[in-house]
Amino acid sequence: MASFGAKYPYFCPVKEEPDDARPTYDGEPVRIGRLVKADLSITLASGQLYADDQLAESVDEFVSGSVAMETDDMTDDTAAVVYGATVEDGTVHYNVGDDPPKGGYGYIKKLMRNKTVLYKAYFYPLVKAVLGNDSAATKSNSITFGTTTTTFTIFACETGDWRDTHEAATEAEALAWLKAQFGGAAPGGTLGELTVTSAAGTASGDTAITVTPAKGSGNLYKYKVGAAAQPVTYGQNVRAWQAWDGSADITAATDQVITVVECGADYKALAAGSATVTAKA
Repeated sequence: MASFGAKYPYFCPVKEEPDDARPTYDGEPVRIGRLVKADLSITLASGQLYADDQLAESVDEFVSGSVAMETDDMTDDTAAVVYGATVEDGTVHYNVGDDPPKGGYGYIKKLMRNKTVLYKAYFYPLVKAVLGNDSAATKSNSITFGTTTTTFTIFACETGDWRDTHEAATEAEALAWLKAQFGGAAPGGTLGELTVTSAAGTASGDTAITVTPAKGSGNLYKYKVGAAAQPVTYGQNVRAWQAWDGSADITAATDQVITVVECGADYKALAAGSATVTAKA
């Protein structure tokens, strides 16, 4: 068997780690970037017993592992999900108190066996990210592309499982299996509807946003601004979206579209709405 391709790295934070069961995940997985490589290293606890001048028993058990991943890029919103950083007004804050969430992680390898192409999905049900090193270099007479490095520490979950793999004849089948490992939003949930309006704000380039009905007690507002309304599903994890207190003006350009989400303290989307931005000239 030979491998000659790798792609589709996905991560999703853990919602719960039930006793004697595998973790459940919080919302939809995020694609980390385009995969350059993923190198697995594992640590085993080993024991050997010699008797009558020869090896009589040998035991090797999984203790922990790590996947050293390189991607072509990682967006700020994705970094907030993977590393537990905070995004505020377009700035990512990395703090000494950040605690990256445990989550599920997976990717797909392209293989060839007996002249037949196969796709193998790898899924690690419980990992935790460690921010990798970064470097920058001035332009010279040759071009060297930089990559983003992240190391995921692998844990065994409550069932003892630490990795699953699945072979498929097509890439689409392998990707569908991988995404299915993360589960989905709570069954039967229906996304509520918010009415969002935009008017000129106090300062130039700002807009004043009004949302009805008002959010429930203990809930939060999150928002994104773009060329079109952002698709939102019930239970979607919107932790990486911009936070809004429900009253402050928001900086956004006229004719962009703002999508506002009401979510619980766990960042799961409960209701959403969009409006075309009107900003003060």
